[in-house]
Amino acid sequence: MKQIIKNMFFDIIFLYKNFIHWNFSKIIIYIYSFVISILLVLPLVFIYFIISIIAGEPFNLYLSGLFT
Repeated sequence: MKQIIKNMFFDIIFLYKNFIHWNFSKIIIYIYSFVISILLVLPLVFIYFIISIIAGEPFNLYLSGLFT
């Protein structure tokens, strides 16, 4: 009887251990993808900022267009 309860307890712990690891991995992958996407977009924003200075178009119009 003790062995059955012990096996059930370890099975439940194993299940929660995998569930917690899965959720932790999902969070890490989400944060990593967000950081990578920001790093990939920064050069494009910098190029647009330089072009807007040369063309005389205010950069504030672009930023306000993003938020509206």
